[in-house]
Amino acid sequence: QFNSSGVLTDSTGKLNVQALGANGQLTDLTQGTLENNPAKASTAISLEGNLSTATGSTNQISTITVYDANGGSHTLTATFTQSATAGTWTVAILDGTTPVQSGGSFVFTNGAISATDSFNFTYSPAGAPAMNLSLSLAATSTSNANAAQLSVKTVDGNAAGSVTNVAFNQNGTMVLNYSNGQTANGPTVALANFASTADLHEAGSGNNAFTVANNSEAQLGTAGSASAWGSITSDAIEASNVDLSTEFSEIIITQRGYQAASELISTANQMIQNLLEMKGQG
Repeated sequence: QFNSSGVLTDSTGKLNVQALGANGQLTDLTQGTLENNPAKASTAISLEGNLSTATGSTNQISTITVYDANGGSHTLTATFTQSATAGTWTVAILDGTTPVQSGGSFVFTNGAISATDSFNFTYSPAGAPAMNLSLSLAATSTSNANAAQLSVKTVDGNAAGSVTNVAFNQNGTMVLNYSNGQTANGPTVALANFASTADLHEAGSGNNAFTVANNSEAQLGTAGSASAWGSITSDAIEASNVDLSTEFSEIIITQRGYQAASELISTANQMIQNLLEMKGQG
C-alpha cells in the first residue's frame, strides 16, 4: 500500500519497500512524477481501407480524433478526391465544416498504394497551440471500384490521465495504468540475497525484521536479472507449501487405519475373554 507520502509500505505501514536505483543505491519506492500522465499532442494519423473509383462514391472519414497539447480532443474529417492523373488522390482536412488544409498526393498502381505517401498539414485548434500533423495511408490500403471504406488505423497523442492501477511485473518493475489508456514503468523492487540463510535470525515476532550473523553481507539485485533472483508474482499472497488435498487424503487413510486397528484390538480382547470363560467352565 502507498502511504500519504506516496511511499510503498508493507501492510503495517511501518516498513518502506525499497527500490534499486540506477546507481545501485537503495531508495524508497514511490510513484514520484508518474502519479499523472501528461497530455501529448497528436502528430501522426494513419488510415486504412479502400478508396472507391466508382462514379458518385464519397471517400470520406469523419471520425479522426486528435489531441492538442492541453489534452483537448478534436474530431477531424478527411475527404479524398481523385485527381486528373489516374490512380492519384488528394485529400482535404476539415474541422466540422471548417476547412483546415487540402493537398497531398496519394498514388495507387493497379489498385495498390505504391508508396508511403503522406500529407503534412497544420491544425490550429481553439484555445491550444497549433499542431503539425502528418496523414498517411497504410500499406494495405487499396483503390478500386468496390465500395468506399476508410477507418483509422492509428493516431498518436493522448489526453492527460491519472493512475487507475499499479502492479508489478515478474521482474519487480512497477507498472502504472492511466485513465487515458497509457502505461508507464516505474522503479524496480530491490531484493537482497545472502550466502547463507542460516545467518539470518528473526528479530522480534512477526515484524519482518532480521539480524545478520557472521558479518554476512547482502547482495542487492532485482528479480529476473539472474537465476538466483527468481521472479515476482504481483497481487498474490504466499501460500503454504503443503498440498492440502494430499494431506487430507493422508488423514482419511490414517483414520481408517486407526479404526481398523481399534476393531482388531476389540476382537482380540473378546477372544481372550472367551478363552478365560471357557477355562473357568472347565
